[in-house]
Amino acid sequence: MAESVAHYDWGGDGPPLVLLHGLAGYAGEWEAVAVRLRARGHRVVAMDLRGHGDSERKPGDTGASAHARDVAGLLDRLGLGPAVLVGQSLGGRVALRTAHEHPRLVRALALVEADARPASDVRPT
Repeated sequence: MAESVAHYDWGGDGPPLVLLHGLAGYAGEWEAVAVRLRARGHRVVAMDLRGHGDSERKPGDTGASAHARDVAGLLDRLGLGPAVLVGQSLGGRVALRTAHEHPRLVRALALVEADARPASDVRPT
């Protein structure tokens, strides 16, 4: 990971879950969910996407592939792959890109308020 990316780790011994926040969020917002998921037998980690939370505030690259590299780097560094990626909004798009570019690291996706359309195709309703 070229940029500084922070993460929270709630531990656990079960199948790994990585929680990815939305555009205006940060990893700590997942705490209540993470505690419940850990209690259900999962290893739970959430990361601050670049430009958010405790990660590098003004990263040089904020493109989808850069975010996916960060997720892949974290999974490799923590030895968590393949993991289930749970992404909300922007985090869902990052999860999709990570699965596309680093499929060996992704077991499954859970997307909340996210879809596969390019951002340029998304229009307000």
